[in-house]
Amino acid sequence: MNDHGAVLAHAGEALKPALGPRASEALRHVTGVREPAELKLSNDDADALEMSGVRWLLPVDASVTLVLGRRFAGAWLSREESRALERLAQRLAIQLENLELKREAAGRGALAREMREASSVQAHRLPRRTPVFPTLDCAASTLASEAVGGDYYDFVETGGREFTLAVGDAAGHGLAAALVLAGVQARFRDEAQRARHPGELLEAMNRDLVAVDQPERFMGLLCARVDAGAGLVRFANAGLTPPLVRRRDGRRVELKDSGVLLGVQDGATYPVTEVELEPGDVLIFYTDGLTEASRAGEQYGDDRLWEVLDRHSHRRAADVVEELLGAVRGWADGPLDDLTIVVLKQLARGRLVAAT
Repeated sequence: MNDHGAVLAHAGEALKPALGPRASEALRHVTGVREPAELKLSNDDADALEMSGVRWLLPVDASVTLVLGRRFAGAWLSREESRALERLAQRLAIQLENLELKREAAGRGALAREMREASSVQAHRLPRRTPVFPTLDCAASTLASEAVGGDYYDFVETGGREFTLAVGDAAGHGLAAALVLAGVQARFRDEAQRARHPGELLEAMNRDLVAVDQPERFMGLLCARVDAGAGLVRFANAGLTPPLVRRRDGRRVELKDSGVLLGVQDGATYPVTEVELEPGDVLIFYTDGLTEASRAGEQYGDDRLWEVLDRHSHRRAADVVEELLGAVRGWADGPLDDLTIVVLKQLARGRLVAAT
């Protein structure tokens, strides 16, 4: 009997006519062996059971009931026979529950394997190293709150002493965000070689996401073209957290110029901002998972980020990244959201290196 109360088989063959949906409700809270006359069945269901030779019903669980025909000898079940049938129903219910649990476990196991594979693929798509220049120190890191995440960074070296970087934060978490991210990352690597400037690069990527026409497929993305020798960074921002510059003399600069998120508005344009780095200056790009980490409802915030930069800006870029990660981990009293950090530290100007 299925979950609608229909009898599925009798001695290996389909039983007709099937019971109506009200029969399952009549059997839902019944235990033990019951005769059809004891149940609140419709006349049609009672007639169907009688025509099929059904003498007793034995509910196993909420969706399965055994239908029993007449005995070979005698018209009634003994007390011992009833108890034996009840024990059989209990064992069958346990076996059915175990079977369902195994199926669920197998499904979860398959999903877990797929997520591990997706996580591995996503990790391998991240750059294996940051660009290396004698005039610029660069470091980056990303953390995902789930097996796969919606944050990322990327570098494309465009020749000479220049490279293009991206820092992104896709809407949502998990697999949905990762799928958006995969498409954006592939397009970024292509457009980074062709676009004349970061604003043009973002405009091309925005057109792609808008064409998908799914409101949830939007993301914050910052693209920057870096001249490592000259200490010149030109960037365009599509709704990502504003980058910060900590000057060598301690001055703090927040670079707030930005356009709308990618995928929101057709024909959106993205202004290009230029910032010049002197030796000792530190520039940080990051996603909001860093400053929005929470302790008892209070966010980590910009002030604490600046304090870490003030204390450690004299160190290597990789050390600054590690100090920021350690600080936010120590602050948060719950799981961190996806977060990404990219730190650029200008060491010298190209002409100074050439003169030595």
